[in-house]
Amino acid sequence: MPELPILTHEIARRIEKAHVEFIAQRIGGIALQHGNPFAVQVVRLGQAVAFLAEKLQVEWMNTIHLLSETDLNKIPELAGVYRKAGVKLRAEILPGDLTPRLAEALSDLGMRQNDFHAAVYGVSIESSADLKDGLEIDEVRGEDFSLFLDTFLSGVNFPNVMRAAAKQNMRHWIEQTNWRLYLARVGGSPVAAAVLSMTDGIGYLAAAATVPAHRNRGCHEALIRRRLTDANLFGRPLVVGQCAYGLTSHRNMQRCGLRLAYTKAIWTER
Repeated sequence: MPELPILTHEIARRIEKAHVEFIAQRIGGIALQHGNPFAVQVVRLGQAVAFLAEKLQVEWMNTIHLLSETDLNKIPELAGVYRKAGVKLRAEILPGDLTPRLAEALSDLGMRQNDFHAAVYGVSIESSADLKDGLEIDEVRGEDFSLFLDTFLSGVNFPNVMRAAAKQNMRHWIEQTNWRLYLARVGGSPVAAAVLSMTDGIGYLAAAATVPAHRNRGCHEALIRRRLTDANLFGRPLVVGQCAYGLTSHRNMQRCGLRLAYTKAIWTER
């Protein structure tokens, strides 16, 4: 088993970049639809990366990442992009990147910190624990992709009336060459779905969801272990993920050997 590296600011930024690149691919696929109907933009200025989906009022799609004091001069331009679109400013700031000058610049834009979000890291594994009776996990191929989407959307409690549009926005997932999609079944019925993305030598536990009737039965934990194993298979010794601090996903990741890397500060416009 590879050794977990001591966390440094450089490694923290690598962890965050894996998260940002997954979002860039996820939201970038939406932008490729004919006419870019949701007015999606990915703006890179200096080290900062800003995502904007003007017609999709979803927070993670409208957020600035990797902002630090080195890009203070880019903040007015970034703010202008959001102002022009009529979208509230939101930024996720890493520990070590927030300085008094950056905090003052964000405050001057009418922003304030109102939340935290956790990132975890660990090492890939050679083999996972045996699955519980009746639970099977398979990598998704083309014929199971629609079932994967339905399971994922059920797991995140996505409204039925909007699912057709959501599936349209997710259809590019199966085409991402550095992603692996997984579907968990119990007794042949789909119960959970997950994604592993791989970039810069890192395996990223990108997304996972369990349908409500099968929560608290080990499905999410089993999907984490499967992705840790596959990350090892694909030569990604470092595995990272993000989650709400202290909640179920965070606890499951800790059970699988991942440790807290950092909590980043969420700044939003008043």
